[in-house]
Amino acid sequence: MKMAWARTLLAALVATAACSKSGTGATGDGGVTGPTDLVAKWTFTGKPASAAECSARMGDKVYVNLSGTVDATLHQTVTADCAKGTVDLGSHQVEDLGLPYLEATLLDAKGVQVTIVGVNVTPVLGTTTVTLDFFPAPMGTGGSTSSSVASSVAASSAASSGGGGAGGATTTSTTTSSTSGGAGGGDAGTDGG
Repeated sequence: MKMAWARTLLAALVATAACSKSGTGATGDGGVTGPTDLVAKWTFTGKPASAAECSARMGDKVYVNLSGTVDATLHQTVTADCAKGTVDLGSHQVEDLGLPYLEATLLDAKGVQVTIVGVNVTPVLGTTTVTLDFFPAPMGTGGSTSSSVASSVAASSAASSGGGGAGGATTTSTTTSSTSGGAGGGDAGTDGG
């Protein structure tokens, strides 16, 4: 009995020691270190940005904001033509980025917000391309289910935004389902009564 307990303790210590060692491209806490090129892309219901897609949604420019980085000097904003569909946010060290927040706002010709999407980013070595989908297909309408899938070269994230005051959601998984919130003032949680 004592021998089994000692073996279990030894196995736990060995596993802990193995997890705490860093190898190439990793920190002592298991995080990845090294450079990544951060690229933001936007789509419209999964379709690539184009002049036609932008004008169909009254989009003229897209304001992109990177925040929530470990190194606050990496926070940045960029405004680009909607039809461009992508902005390069530069090359950064993954450990300096941490898990930043990336949001994009679709602006009309007068600079007024049409809609906004945002996502928490998990940077990876090489290139981290984050696709933000404006107007993702709603789920559960007409008896069918749709999903918004964010694809990327090396990392994936997706976000959804409700339109017309309908509320919105932000997600951080590779493949996510996006649901448009309903217009109304009720809360989705329980009120304890």
